[in-house]
Formats: sequence, C-alpha cells, structure tokens
Amino acid sequence: VDLLKRMLVLDCDERISANDALSHPYFSQYHDPDDEPEAMPYDQTLESKDRTLEEWKELVFEEVKSFKAAGSKTDSLQVEQ
Repeated sequence: VDLLKRMLVLDCDERISANDALSHPYFSQYHDPDDEPEAMPYDQTLESKDRTLEEWKELVFEEVKSFKAAGSKTDSLQVEQ
C-alpha cells in the first residue's frame, strides 16, 4: 500500500521516481541496479505553453498519425481528416 500511495501522486514533483520505486522492498526480487537504465528527464515545455483547444487537437492528431507500432502493417491504413 505504501508504494501505491507514493506512485499514484498526481504531482510529478512529489511522486516517487522510477529508480526509488524499483528500490522499494516490494520489487526486491526483480531489482537489479546493474541492469536498469535511467530515462532522461521528461521535458514539459510543450505542455506548459498556452494553446487553444484546436491547437491541442492538431498536435495530438499529428502525434497519433506519426505512431508506428512494432510489426504493424500501416501501409494499408488510410487516415482521413
């Protein structure tokens, strides 16, 4: 319960880091400090800008269009606007 409480904090500055969560006793049998690469810090500048709803829709739509799942057959996929 302790780990869940710390992981489910909405404020990312207050939330437990992935590294600290992996060091929690709950994950002790899976934790291998020599085989856990650290991710780069997340850049929130895109989300911090003031945008209209239409601008957000366009950004999300472009992101969805650019996604390609591993092993997927996207050649036959047609996206209409």
